[in-house]
Amino acid sequence: MTETAGATPIPLLHADATEIRRITHDINNALEIIVQASYLVNTTELSDQAKQWMKLLDQGVQQATTLNRELRDFVRVRS
Repeated sequence: MTETAGATPIPLLHADATEIRRITHDINNALEIIVQASYLVNTTELSDQAKQWMKLLDQGVQQATTLNRELRDFVRVRS
């Protein structure tokens, strides 16, 4: 997430920050399950098509992880 240079972030309400932290924690737990399952599937012999699907899955997980980290940073700066 980008901030306007020199701008002071508007603080979040404590209750909002707490709830967003809880949600990002839960998202992180769900992503970890997907990462571990993906790893285990990748240890098996896969067809070329299945390998492509797994590559898409891995890319999606990486994108979701990055977005979740950005959201946590957003909250941290404002609370």
